[in-house]
Amino acid sequence: MINRALRIAMNGTQRKLMAEAGFVNVVEKTYQVPCGAWSSDRRLKTSGAYYLAFMDESLQGFALFMLREIMKWEYEELQLFVMEMRKAVRDIKIRPYYLMINVFGQKPEEYE
Repeated sequence: MINRALRIAMNGTQRKLMAEAGFVNVVEKTYQVPCGAWSSDRRLKTSGAYYLAFMDESLQGFALFMLREIMKWEYEELQLFVMEMRKAVRDIKIRPYYLMINVFGQKPEEYE
């Protein structure tokens, strides 16, 4: 149904596409963003707490679309899966995180 990769920043693809499009000074930065307030870094602790709140509120919606509509899971098994996922993202022993990849560049001077 979707038939496309949702990971354009992975493996340098977005950086390469931006360079091919004519951008200069293209930079790719990867950050490990915690899911939860487990980081010792104050800023990451704060952003991790916000990300955990986002995940807690969003997991069911993501799962309903992906697993029910696309993968055709039964509603009951989907609910059990979401319950286990919520438990896992709250477990600070696991220290869950996601990779955030930012890619940015500049228009060339001759563009203007």
